[in-house]
Amino acid sequence: SVYHSWQPSIRKRYSNGLLLNFSYTFGKVIDNMSGDPIGTGYSASSSSAMDSNNLRLDRGRADFDQSRVAILTWIYEMPFGTGKRFLTTNNRVLQTLFGGWQLQGFNSNQSGEPFSISSGAKIYQFGANARVALTGATQPSDALVPGSLGPVFFTSTNGFQLATAGTTGIGRNTFQGPAFWDMDGAFSKTFPIKEKVKMSIRVEAFNALNHPN
Repeated sequence: SVYHSWQPSIRKRYSNGLLLNFSYTFGKVIDNMSGDPIGTGYSASSSSAMDSNNLRLDRGRADFDQSRVAILTWIYEMPFGTGKRFLTTNNRVLQTLFGGWQLQGFNSNQSGEPFSISSGAKIYQFGANARVALTGATQPSDALVPGSLGPVFFTSTNGFQLATAGTTGIGRNTFQGPAFWDMDGAFSKTFPIKEKVKMSIRVEAFNALNHPN
């Protein structure tokens, strides 16, 4: 496999208690065979070689390749309590109630992963299914069709045909699936117990906007 990328990042802390971290990745992974490892633990390959004597037939974007990934994380310390802008009183009750609160967020935006389209017909060596051949320009969508278990990338097969005898169809991972974005959040408070001991309570929300991907 081969991986190249450009990965800038920015980190900024403001005097008002806000900390921002932003990172961006623009890259590409190329290999002969792979499997998407997300949620599968130690995963075997999701595909078979078209021809074990010519692995370059399967050279293309890796199954887990995401060309663009943008991540934003932030922490905001609420301006209440000792050393903050408001409620700087030494009153222990007020400090316990209003001091030490934090808001935190995580935002992720990622481009879609590539995928191949099988023709359902065996290649001439019968070792794997051939990929389809194209009859014209076609682009995937993420339409929702009643009765289907998930998005329908192609609502018509007019742009495809069986690969001709002795061929393996189009290249591996020619098409790209839909993008992914997510927003997580957290609300936490720290209680000082002793000079070197603190206790925290934390409430977290994953996919806080309940957004489907």
